[in-house]
Amino acid sequence: MWNTTIVILVILFIVILIWRSNLRAREQAIYIAKQTCKKINVQLLDDTVALKKTRLTRSDSGSICWLRNYEFEYSTNDIDRNLCTIQLKGYQLVQVFYDEKQHTTIVSENTNSAAQNNDKPSYSNNVINFTQYKDKNTPPKDEQ
Repeated sequence: MWNTTIVILVILFIVILIWRSNLRAREQAIYIAKQTCKKINVQLLDDTVALKKTRLTRSDSGSICWLRNYEFEYSTNDIDRNLCTIQLKGYQLVQVFYDEKQHTTIVSENTNSAAQNNDKPSYSNNVINFTQYKDKNTPPKDEQ
């Protein structure tokens, strides 16, 4: 009886931790999406991101963390809908890229390593430096 209760409580605790971690990463991705759209002068559609892929990976320090891909849509002329992908390792920004066919990177932790790790061409003229947004803290509230 007590063993079963303890196991259930431990499982519940782990589920809550994963859920909170996913919420924090989603908030970070929404913040990055807003900043990216603002920086490249496009409109973020629906003001949200969608989790598309999650897997475990190693962080730069060697610990295990989540690698998450979020997608969001933006518009350049209020008519079309374009897809953009944000990749987070833990809560750290790895890259933001658009144009599924060419995998053009518009934001990257390191332009050269992003291109080498994914074997995708590097388009340095499209890279925006977002290193100031890659902190380990929760993103600041919107300034409106």
